[in-house]
Amino acid sequence: MLVHGAMDRGGSFGRVAQRLRDLEVVTYDRRGYARSMGAGQGESFDDQVEDLLAVLDGRPAVLAGHSFGGNVVLAAAQAVPDLVPAAVVFEPPAPWTPNWRSRTRDSAPGRSPEEVAERFMRRMVGDRIWEMLPKATQLQRRAEGVTLLRELEALGDQRPYQPERVTIPVVVGWGTASAPHLMKAARDLAGELPGAIPWEVEGSSHGVHLSHAAELAAMIRLAIERGRAPAGDTSSAD
Repeated sequence: MLVHGAMDRGGSFGRVAQRLRDLEVVTYDRRGYARSMGAGQGESFDDQVEDLLAVLDGRPAVLAGHSFGGNVVLAAAQAVPDLVPAAVVFEPPAPWTPNWRSRTRDSAPGRSPEEVAERFMRRMVGDRIWEMLPKATQLQRRAEGVTLLRELEALGDQRPYQPERVTIPVVVGWGTASAPHLMKAARDLAGELPGAIPWEVEGSSHGVHLSHAAELAAMIRLAIERGRAPAGDTSSAD
């Protein structure tokens, strides 16, 4: 199951899913985005975890979370370890760390949610691509600014999981072309999780699922392999 980040949607994992066609791959739009805009923004971070568990519906699955979705995945893995044999997270934000620098949060004061959303998108895709988007798409993305700000507030400065309680194998990824604070947070996380498997993606920035889909798919396959291995078995490390 693939869980997207802020200002994104499940459909953005299309290139990854194509490389996992031999598996059952599930994606969904988190509340407040795309097809789930009608579900509102949620009142707390726990709402995101409950949504993920509702999609799981009691079925075991390896979870993969990008950015904000990585925090949702780790919180779910802590809550229902019997349903999550392994996980993948790529550069989950860590605003509770002293050195965290969130340009999105810094840009919020004095700007409307629509303006914050547009600035976020321009930073992610670039001005040229943003200007090429159909007007209807731009309007929808701007409307998602309310969700973006609500998520930043919901995540806050309190980590929504305890690393020592996430004992399943977790592939923790970061890109060599990502912002320094994202890379550091991921590396630090890899050092904190008991079952962490660090994975550096050469040349990738934050949008690994778009630029390096094959490598993210490989990370997911490794997580599946580790999730199937008997406890304590590290024979597949190489």
